[in-house]
Amino acid sequence: MLVGAYESGDSQSMRRLESHFQPERKLRWEALKEELKLARDGKEFALEDAREMVVRAHGYRSWEEL
Repeated sequence: MLVGAYESGDSQSMRRLESHFQPERKLRWEALKEELKLARDGKEFALEDAREMVVRAHGYRSWEEL
C-alpha cells in the first residue's frame, strides 16, 4: 500500500512518489515527505492520494472509473 510505504520510507515507493510529484531535485526520504506536505498545504499523504496516483498512472480520471 502506498500510504504505508510513504510512512515507512521504502525506497521503491519513494521513487514512485518522486516520479509522480516530480520535485525539482532528488531528496532524502524525510525531505521528500516535507516537500509533499508543502505541496499538499500541510496535509500528510493519504489513501485518497495513493488512489489518485494509481488512477493517473493507468490513464483514468477517477477511482470509480478505474
